[in-house]
Formats: sequence, structure tokens, C-alpha cells
Amino acid sequence: MGKFFNVRSSEKFQKGWLAYPTFGNVFTKGTWKSELSEGVYEEKNHVVKGRYAFDAFIGSDLENILRENNVKNLFLCGFTTDQCVAKTMRTAIEKGFHCYLVSDCTATMNCFFQWKTERKFRGKTVTYVDVLNGLKA
Repeated sequence: MGKFFNVRSSEKFQKGWLAYPTFGNVFTKGTWKSELSEGVYEEKNHVVKGRYAFDAFIGSDLENILRENNVKNLFLCGFTTDQCVAKTMRTAIEKGFHCYLVSDCTATMNCFFQWKTERKFRGKTVTYVDVLNGLKA
């Protein structure tokens, strides 16, 4: 497909096609780029802190929050399905969480990358309707 680049980021190398054009500076630790905007969450919400990489587990307290709240199942949504969502999902699976990619609640740069990521997680890909029906059951 294309070349994969290693770009020096805050504390480790970012890998993947998106690392090169962003120069590894998307979630630069200690800058406004890694902070949540006001109004995105309420005081009672659990807020993950420390994230600075495409993978939401790197540098953050995400795993601690999930384990402290006895979370075992994760439904992943978000932007750049093939980067942030996929990297976070792979790490979550390695850490023993049951993960599902909510395909119609994710997006990426083009259909090929979306399809490729959904195919990679075949059997672990659901739609938002599947999630809602599961919650009703």
C-alpha cells in the first residue's frame, strides 16, 4: 500500500501513515492539543487524562479507570478508524478487554481504510443498531 513512517513524538515513536503528515504532534503532551475543550464532559463523567498518542492507552489513565469501574466490554467509536480506533482496540484486546468496533460510529480518510480495518476486526465489528438491540436485551 504505502510506506510506514516513524516520527519522533513526545515519548515514543508514532508509527503509521498518519504519523508522517502530523509529524507525531497530534496529541502533544502538556499542550492544548492533548486537552479536552470545556463543555465536552460533565463533572460526574470519568475523564481519561494523560493521552498523547493515537492509542488512547499510551500515557493515560484509561486502563485504571476501566478496571476501577469493573468494565469488561468496550464499544469503540471515533475518528480515524485505522489509526486511533484500531490502535486503541488492539491494546484493549491485549489487556484482556472484550472489544467491539462500532463500524457506523467510526470514520477515516477513505472507504478503503475503513473496510480494511473492519475486515481486520471481523467478528468483533458491530453497528450501532446491534449495540442498541444488545442493550435492550
